[in-house]
Amino acid sequence: MWQFLYIRGSMSNNTHVHHRTLRRWSDRFTDEPFKTAWLVLSVTTATLTIAGGLAIRWLDQRDFHSVSQGMWWSIQTVTTVGYGDLVPTTAVGRIIAVAVMVTGIAFLTVTSAAVTNIFIERARRNREGDKDVFVEIANLNAQITALTDEVRALRNESSNE
Repeated sequence: MWQFLYIRGSMSNNTHVHHRTLRRWSDRFTDEPFKTAWLVLSVTTATLTIAGGLAIRWLDQRDFHSVSQGMWWSIQTVTTVGYGDLVPTTAVGRIIAVAVMVTGIAFLTVTSAAVTNIFIERARRNREGDKDVFVEIANLNAQITALTDEVRALRNESSNE
């Protein structure tokens, strides 16, 4: 059967599309690792926040009486605020809480690392630009020194005549 799918082309086309997609993601991650990691983690965080809010309501109905309470708890947990007004008391609820908290902490960590990286890269580029300016200034100083020496030599020649 696999040979039939391969001969007809549907298996090879799907494989080619997936390979191209993976190659694009790999290239993007290599070119912009912080941006790609942040994007993936953002989507994961949003998904887990929503899933955590729904799951806590479904699995811990004694403490969470509505979906809105579950979502409120999930959002305040993922942002590491944790007011304490809603707290899971079952083992399953606490496991969900750990997953939501770890995701929130990872998101904040990657976000702060990405912002720090932007500042460091900008400072590095500025310093490299400064090096070019210093090289140009050194060249201009050398030209000024050469011109000064030439003017002195011309003055000496004219005073000797």
